[in-house]
Amino acid sequence: MRRPDSSDQKSPRQRSGLIIWEDMLLRRRLGRIIWNETFLYTLLAIFIGLLAGSVILLITGFNPLEAYGTLFTGIFGSARNMMYMVQYATPIIFTGLSVTFAFKTGLFNIGAEGQYIAGSMGALAVSVLLPLPAGIHAVLSVLIGGLVGAFLGGIAGFLKAFKGIHEVIVTIMLNWIAFYLSNFLVMSPAFKKPNSTSSVDIAETSRINS
Repeated sequence: MRRPDSSDQKSPRQRSGLIIWEDMLLRRRLGRIIWNETFLYTLLAIFIGLLAGSVILLITGFNPLEAYGTLFTGIFGSARNMMYMVQYATPIIFTGLSVTFAFKTGLFNIGAEGQYIAGSMGALAVSVLLPLPAGIHAVLSVLIGGLVGAFLGGIAGFLKAFKGIHEVIVTIMLNWIAFYLSNFLVMSPAFKKPNSTSSVDIAETSRINS
């Protein structure tokens, strides 16, 4: 036979009041999780960005409401547009995450742009120069691209750890090295598209079809 606990001895009104109190505490905890400083700062940054864009649009003679309306309609107007938005935004989102990860460790990774460029060239090289079957080709291109970007960031980490050279200076310089090296490679015969200033298209077997 179960021993009656203190909750069994409470009246229905007391039990109802206890449930309401626990519900209030839960709502407060959820509110603190959602409305923390990071979330509020994110909302503030978005608001300031929209406000600054509105000022620039007004100065140049455009209606901010119409401009932002067209922007949001173009993004959320159809499922296909939303798919393209996610497709093009994903590399930028992951690049931003790489910066925040470094910030959490106390480092200032100003070289995310160069690492992104270097990773893109690594993925392009695997796609164009290595004929592989579909599936494996796409996975290997992504992995090599990530490793090339990590290698470029690792140079800054090595110099910081063993030589004491500040990572901000190194990563800024590596950005320009990656930028001009990518321009050189894209213009080389192996990667240049004929009668164009862009690179050749990646191989069909290395595409990730959405």
